[in-house]
Amino acid sequence: IPDFHGIWTPDYVALFAETDDGQVLLGRLYKQGTGTVTLIFPGGVIDRGEEALVAAQRELLEETGYTAREWTVKAKMVVHGNYGCGHAHFVHAKGLTKVQEPPHDDTEELTVEFYSRSALRGLLKRGEIEVMDCAAILGVMGV
Repeated sequence: IPDFHGIWTPDYVALFAETDDGQVLLGRLYKQGTGTVTLIFPGGVIDRGEEALVAAQRELLEETGYTAREWTVKAKMVVHGNYGCGHAHFVHAKGLTKVQEPPHDDTEELTVEFYSRSALRGLLKRGEIEVMDCAAILGVMGV
């Protein structure tokens, strides 16, 4: 199609991170794109030449101060079927351990919160989870 246009953005990771007893880590923060404070699954841009799993490990530590014992890439999905927009890589991290306080800056002040798996759908239905990739990771994880 001669006049087709796309939006090209870097690939990124989103993490479904949970403790051994099934508590799922979410972050509460202000998102500029929505203009609201919302719950998100941690994640971020995959740096050039970086593997998705390495990016997931880096992002979880940077944003939350946690690391995990087990890591699995669960899916790689196109962000938008018509425009492209890169890929979202959904990663499952199990066996969380807090190893440091996360550094916070003015652009991303994330508050870590934990929820049971059974509470996640309710958060989505009430609009507390409102970002599409955060809803998609629930489907990937079978929640």
